[in-house]
Amino acid sequence: MDRLFLIIVMLLLSQNVLAGEKTITTSDGVDLYVKVEGKGTPLLYIHGGPGSGSYWFEKLTGEFLEQHFTVVYLDQRWVGRSQSSPTQDYSLDRMALYFEEVRAALGFKDWLTLGHSFGGVLQMGYAERYPEAQKGMLMINCTLNLIESACES
Repeated sequence: MDRLFLIIVMLLLSQNVLAGEKTITTSDGVDLYVKVEGKGTPLLYIHGGPGSGSYWFEKLTGEFLEQHFTVVYLDQRWVGRSQSSPTQDYSLDRMALYFEEVRAALGFKDWLTLGHSFGGVLQMGYAERYPEAQKGMLMINCTLNLIESACES
């Protein structure tokens, strides 16, 4: 059964039936904007900011990355095309759970994550809480420890 599931998933990924824009509603009722494009290993882009959004990264690097990866562009809660949290819970635990809920909704067993700037803090928090979801991590100019970064010049 596991082998058949894997074959079906590989076939779907090769055709990228997940492609396009979608809204994924989280367990606390937040509608997150997600866009999936490209072919290959799934890759979640975790933008910086807070407040940056995924649009600029898609326009800047999308054409190249989508040749090699199935890129998941996600606008984090209260950013860009995603809703705010009705509970105002912006904790690291909640953010990691959002990423995990998106992964599960898209049907990926695991994926690569790509953190940019403050997205590195979120990426590390996600990796600590859900290591089985991590196929690997890429980092671009990341902040990994917010307190250390604020204290150092």
